[in-house]
Parts: sequence; structure tokens; C-alpha cells
Amino acid sequence: MAEKHIISGSVINDDTPLATEDQRLPANLGPSGGLVVESILPGGLVIVAKTEPMTDCIATIPNGETMSSAIDLRNVGVPVALVMPAAWTAAVITAQVAITGASFINLRDRFGTEWSATVAADRGVILDPIDFLAWRYIRLRSGTAAAPVAQGGERSLRVVARPF
Repeated sequence: MAEKHIISGSVINDDTPLATEDQRLPANLGPSGGLVVESILPGGLVIVAKTEPMTDCIATIPNGETMSSAIDLRNVGVPVALVMPAAWTAAVITAQVAITGASFINLRDRFGTEWSATVAADRGVILDPIDFLAWRYIRLRSGTAAAPVAQGGERSLRVVARPF
């Protein structure tokens, strides 16, 4: 007899086939209802994913500068990756964040360590979305707060994001 698992009012059996892209879970499982079953693992653990498409935007660091323009995350979602430009003056990426668009602060983890991503020219870098969930605005910096690195040309960093 197939074991049954209750998922927010819906019964999913061990023998339930994997979901197709258009098979949705009940709307109360997500803020927008746009969740799909990706797989059902042994023991009934259900893996879900949002169906909304990823978005992207450009954070531009002007020639000779260290800080990008601000990005309003409400418009794009939570950052999940960076796509670095073909030209990049060697430096890590750090960030400043804000709740309002006026007062930016250096992004640090819960231990007080400055957040950073190791990057290089013409590469994609995966970001942990949890680092950005609390913030509405973000600016990317070339280098660290203590040692910013001026870029030797205008640099356009593509920020890939997922809807909240």
C-alpha cells in the first residue's frame, strides 16, 4: 500500500508521478501560488520551486569609481547570481544595502564579517539569496570597504534575481 503524505490539505502518494511544469500546488503554499512540485523523494519529502521567471538588471560601476548604481530589489527580486563583465580590474565584490534608498550601510554577516564574493572577468558567480532577503536596495562595490578598487573602465554587472 502506498504511503500518503498530507501537503497543506492535498494528499500526495509515494506513487504520485513527478509533476509537470503546469502542475501547481495549492495557492496557500506560496505567496503567489506559483509553486510546482519538482520531485518527491523517498519518505515523502516534496521539493518545490517557484515558476515565476528569473529577472535580471544591470549594476553599473562608472569608470574610475568603486560603487555601482543602486538596485531596487522590490522591482527585480532577490539576487541569486552575478554575471561579470568581460573586463574587470581584479577585486572582490562587496555590497552596501539599505531599507530606504537614502542610508546605505556595509553588508555584513551575523558575525560582523563583511559580505564578499570572489569574482573574475567574464564569469558567473552564484549568490546565496538569504544574504539579501532583509534589504530593499543594494549597491555593489569593487573591493572592500577598507580597500575599494577603482575600475579601469565602466563596468556593467548583470544581477540575476528570483521573485520573492
